[in-house]
Amino acid sequence: MDQAITNVCIIISDEHKAIDHAVWLNFINRSQGTNLFFVITTPNEEFAVVSEDIWEAFMEDGYSHALYGDATDLSYQHLDSIAQDDDPLPHWETIRGAFSTVDGEVLRFILSCKVPLEKFIRHELSARGHDENGTWIGFEKAKELWQKEIPNTHTQT
Repeated sequence: MDQAITNVCIIISDEHKAIDHAVWLNFINRSQGTNLFFVITTPNEEFAVVSEDIWEAFMEDGYSHALYGDATDLSYQHLDSIAQDDDPLPHWETIRGAFSTVDGEVLRFILSCKVPLEKFIRHELSARGHDENGTWIGFEKAKELWQKEIPNTHTQT
């Protein structure tokens, strides 16, 4: 039985970081089926990642910040602030770390040849045998799940 997440309030001085943190918390708690975390502006002009019970008291007063559904529109400035953060959110640190250790020529190759990173990720996830919530479903079902949505964007000549 899932327990309700209540009375969470995490103060963060940067709006983008607060939003990123709320999006991450909603992602890792996705089995709940709804957003559980939101961002509001505090009276001190800081940003707070709060649970739904706290957010409901502030949402109609204009203190709430919109969360993004996907990160496709992250600006270079936002990425730069993630890179320069002395205390980065763990998921951004892991993603940045993965790319920072790759040889520059390989990164340029990925961009130049439009290597489909989404397909590589889906292939890796199918090889792990879990579904989108991390539940073991076996290798064959995982392969069906993760590879069924791969659009073929390249045609070979």
